[in-house]
Amino acid sequence: MYIAGYIVCGFLVAGAYAIGKLRGKWGRYERIALAIPLTIAALASPVQVLVGDWAARDVATQQPIKLAAFEGLAHTTKGASEHLLGWYENEEVKYGIAIPKLLSFLAFHNPNATVTGLDTVPKDRQPPINVVRIAFQTMVGIGTALALLGVVLLSVRIRRKRLPESVWFYRAVALAGPAALVALIAAG
Repeated sequence: MYIAGYIVCGFLVAGAYAIGKLRGKWGRYERIALAIPLTIAALASPVQVLVGDWAARDVATQQPIKLAAFEGLAHTTKGASEHLLGWYENEEVKYGIAIPKLLSFLAFHNPNATVTGLDTVPKDRQPPINVVRIAFQTMVGIGTALALLGVVLLSVRIRRKRLPESVWFYRAVALAGPAALVALIAAG
């Protein structure tokens, strides 16, 4: 959670100065005040992806029902598919995009590993699947977008030795602050 804290704080502070830039306030102070927290958040975002991978593997072994709820996995499955988006209903994920064997690979680094499903606990002891699933996918989606925003920033900073100039970049940074906070809340 410490790395996530750096990301949230970095994007929130940078977002405030991005709004200032969009309103025409853009001096040396504002550039530095945006560049420092944004760079820290951009550097922390890919690290959070690695920490998230480690945490997901830990959840797979220590809290398998939690992982099953995240993914809407009704039955214990060998070579389990990862579902992007979708709604859990009648013991299956509907309207989602299934990627074969990806859940097993992400959870155990083995595409043929067996992933414990919700069928291993009674229905009255199962978490509210769609609430947990939507919160998890919100966190992952926003986190991925923040990491991509960080990649854009770092690539421009390294290649061109300056901050990006696109108004769309600063609009994205302005939205990234509140979005990072939403991702942090969804993770809790």
